[in-house]
Amino acid sequence: MVSIPLWAATICFACYSMETLSCFNGVPPQLCNPVPTRYFGRLVFLTVQTNILNTMYFACCIITAVLDIPHLEKVVVEAFPLSFGLGVFLTIGYYALDHFNPIAVQTRKKWSEEGYPHIVWRCHTDHIFALPSSILAALVFTTPQGATASNWKAITLSYGLLYTVLLHINALLTGAWPYAIIEDIMKKSGSLGRTMFLAVIISLILMFATLGHWIAG
Repeated sequence: MVSIPLWAATICFACYSMETLSCFNGVPPQLCNPVPTRYFGRLVFLTVQTNILNTMYFACCIITAVLDIPHLEKVVVEAFPLSFGLGVFLTIGYYALDHFNPIAVQTRKKWSEEGYPHIVWRCHTDHIFALPSSILAALVFTTPQGATASNWKAITLSYGLLYTVLLHINALLTGAWPYAIIEDIMKKSGSLGRTMFLAVIISLILMFATLGHWIAG
């Protein structure tokens, strides 16, 4: 028995593929965010990483739905909570933290008036399909007989910590943070506020991953 049926895996793969293409169809980072994207480009953004990782994840789900590859099936089972946690946070986190941020609103307005009018709707197509597709995957997910997801908490926390390390390395190299909200928090609360904010983000992703693990059974 496969973890995710072929039809559902295909829908989820299509949704995340569209979001990934949307991420790479916006204002070039060297124009809109030249400093924080100097070394890692768009990969410094959690949105881009989430869309790429989940596109790859659901590609693996399609493969396991067609071919009997036990080792890949185990990867699919172990990685599902992280996939779900990132996907749910991508949509909820974007609209809660970034979309209505005054700096982000001003930035979109600026670039929409300077030759990139599609940025007004592209900000939605970067994020909006993640939540429904991840929920769909959780609702139809079935753990194959004999398979267990025993390492998902370690996998989820490891990814969160690695992304946090990437943000700090990037900040050391460039002197800038990729998200306006981090800059706002730094101005008000300094390094302690930033650390607490990132800890909350990791905790939320872990919480959503736990929810996904519970829904999937």
